[in-house]
Amino acid sequence: MSKPSVGSLVLYKIRPAKVVEISDKIEIELEGGKRKRVRDKDVVLLHPGPLTSLKDLTPQQGEIEENWELLDGSEVEIGEFSELVFDDYTPATAWAAWELVTDGLYFEGTPGAIRARPADLVHAEREQRQAKAAEAQAWEAFVERVEQGQLLPEDNKAMGEVEALALRRRENSRILKALGFQESPLNAHRLLVKTGYWSQNENPYPRRMGVQMETPQQPVPALPEDQRLDLTHLTAYAIDDAGNQDPDDAVSLDDERIWVHVADAAALVTPESEIDIEARSRGSNLYSPEQIVPMLPPGITHLLGWAAAGVAGAVDWFSAL
Repeated sequence: MSKPSVGSLVLYKIRPAKVVEISDKIEIELEGGKRKRVRDKDVVLLHPGPLTSLKDLTPQQGEIEENWELLDGSEVEIGEFSELVFDDYTPATAWAAWELVTDGLYFEGTPGAIRARPADLVHAEREQRQAKAAEAQAWEAFVERVEQGQLLPEDNKAMGEVEALALRRRENSRILKALGFQESPLNAHRLLVKTGYWSQNENPYPRRMGVQMETPQQPVPALPEDQRLDLTHLTAYAIDDAGNQDPDDAVSLDDERIWVHVADAAALVTPESEIDIEARSRGSNLYSPEQIVPMLPPGITHLLGWAAAGVAGAVDWFSAL
């Protein structure tokens, strides 16, 4: 290709430039009006000019697919390529032609050797672009639904990202970022409530701390047939509220004695048993505003709790009045 002259359209890096002066170096004008002195090898001629202004490089309409098929198996320079696609070779059509090459769908090469890409690559690339465009469109629609608080059932999976941030299981959220919110557990919590993904009464703290909120379900063995003192003739008083579900201690009066009864959990929870290992991992009953999560399986209470069983195994001792 020819060397550039004053007024030529050249390619500098990946953007257009206008040659304004030639001396020991070439002075070019970039988009925005900035000027720069470059070496001859730093630019590639796209059109000899004259180019009045880079603002004249406006979009052009041409026959792209038709000429992609016609160019199959051959190479042309930028000038011939511009005439093929746009029926003209001007600075504007030259730049539009080069943009088709840099777009990379139908054509590839250099300003001196432009060729059509193989059909199989074009079809694969087109499918990828269409899929990407559909994905971007779906994302924009999803973000709009989140912003309006109108989630669809299929949005729940994506909202799991926000929930993970609210539970401190991750540190960022693409969704919060897209909405312009600071990516924090507090903002994640607020968004989950706003969209109805969480109720207003959702308590995130147990899950944030990794606390087990499921009731243990290990099978409970039968009470061993140990010899025990029968105190069922005594009235036992449990000092608990009326709604208590695990009354495990009580007192009785027997003339001049005060009996203290404590449920004998050790009779059912033997060392290193499945129940014992699970109970040790929990440490104690968990009391939250919403529920009580027991340390032991409910079957233990059923067998040892006073109100539930009527007759229960206990460890007892007395004190004289």
